Amino acid sequence: MTVEEKLAKSLTAESTELIPYLPYLFQDLWELGSSPIDILKMITKHILVSKETKVLDLACGKGAVSVNLAKELGCMVKGLILSRSLLLLQSKKHKNLVWENCVSFW
Repeated sequence: MTVEEKLAKSLTAESTELIPYLPYLFQDLWELGSSPIDILKMITKHILVSKETKVLDLACGKGAVSVNLAKELGCMVKGLILSRSLLLLQSKKHKNLVWENCVSFW
């Protein structure tokens, strides 16, 4: 089963035809899924965060939560992106940010 088929199955989709177009369809949406502010509040409420803290953001979409956590908390964040084209978009979008060494996407 391909990655696309696994993704479609997890979304209860019957077809994988739209998957290559997801980056285009979501291009104007920065926050997909979880609210970066809500995740930040939840983490700071339950975890003592330092510069040594490492966060793994699974299925991070366009990286809004990852970028916000790195910026606000100064911790190391790795965002796992399911779409190769979103990965390329994130690499270009965030390469000039001051705190880029705290965020990486793969």
